[in-house]
Amino acid sequence: VHKASRYGLMAGGGGDAFYPANQAIRAHVIQTIYNLAGRPLVEYSDAFTDVRQDAEHANAVSWALQNGVLTESPDGLFSPMEPTPREAVILYLYRYLGSPEADADWLKGFADADAVSDDARNAMAWAAQEEILVVENEKLRPADAVTRAELASMLVRVYEKYVADPGA
Repeated sequence: VHKASRYGLMAGGGGDAFYPANQAIRAHVIQTIYNLAGRPLVEYSDAFTDVRQDAEHANAVSWALQNGVLTESPDGLFSPMEPTPREAVILYLYRYLGSPEADADWLKGFADADAVSDDARNAMAWAAQEEILVVENEKLRPADAVTRAELASMLVRVYEKYVADPGA
């Protein structure tokens, strides 16, 4: 949590508290990945009818859509206040990093591998292999809502492994 804050990836949940056990909502998850990318300038996209231009997360959502982290939804909704499943966070991070090579067959060793959606199989295999995703009791828990603590942990691992300047 301290590293996520120090790296500028996440802030507290209000006041002096972080609320590590709280679920991370979609708007917050996309905002943190946008922070990971360095908050580049972006032109607003109205692809999602539930993301107003003046919303705090509008730039992050527009950036994520324009850079392939997010895809448009058939109903035109982003659902910013919805909890984010673990596999969705991993899929966003995987896409952000350019979809690194991964072998989905590697998931066969996990008790709940069949619960991983087809779209997220390579991403989840990559995240488990690279230890971006913490696996407990041989379970991936793809549909479980990610907590703020888990999100911070994933972001720090990606930042330190793929983004940070090793000479800095």
